[in-house]
Amino acid sequence: MTLNLGACRRSGKALLFVLFAAVLGVWLARPQPTDRQLLDQLVARAKHGFEAKSVSEIMGCVAQGYQDDSGLTRADVLRISQRALRAAKRIELTIRAYDIDVRSPGATGHFDVVAALDVEGEPVTWPMKLEVSFRKQRLGWRSLWRQGWVVTSVKGHSLSKDLGELF
Repeated sequence: MTLNLGACRRSGKALLFVLFAAVLGVWLARPQPTDRQLLDQLVARAKHGFEAKSVSEIMGCVAQGYQDDSGLTRADVLRISQRALRAAKRIELTIRAYDIDVRSPGATGHFDVVAALDVEGEPVTWPMKLEVSFRKQRLGWRSLWRQGWVVTSVKGHSLSKDLGELF
C-alpha cells in the first residue's frame, strides 16, 4: 500500500481553506453593536475614567481635534484633568438623565450631570447641563479599519483655560 503524499497535501490545504473560510464567515456575521450602544459605552467609559481618576481613560474618549466654544483644546482638557484629578481625593459623577441623537456622521447628546468632588476635605457639588458633540474617529495608530466614537466638543461646562491654575 502506497501513500500518495500529493493528495494528502491537497486535501490538507483544502481543509485549512474551508476552516479559514468558516471562521471568517462567523467573524463577519457576528452582530455589531449599534451606534447608540457604542455611544452608551463611551459615556460609561468616560464616567468610569473620572471616578477612577484615570486621565488616560478620560483622554481616550476625547477627539484629537477637540475644540469647544470656550476655547478649550484637547491639550487644555488634559492639563485641567490632570490637575483636578490630582487635587480631588474622590470624584463621583451622577448622570441624572441623558439623551443622544445620532445623525450621521455625528451625534449630539444632552446630559444632566452632577459632579461631586472631595477637594482638601471639602465636598464640592457641581451641577451641569451639557451638550456634547460626538463623531467617529480611528482608534489608535494600529487601527486601519476600526473606528469608534469620541467627544469633539462640550458646551455648558463653565471651564476656562485658567481653571487649571486653581488646582
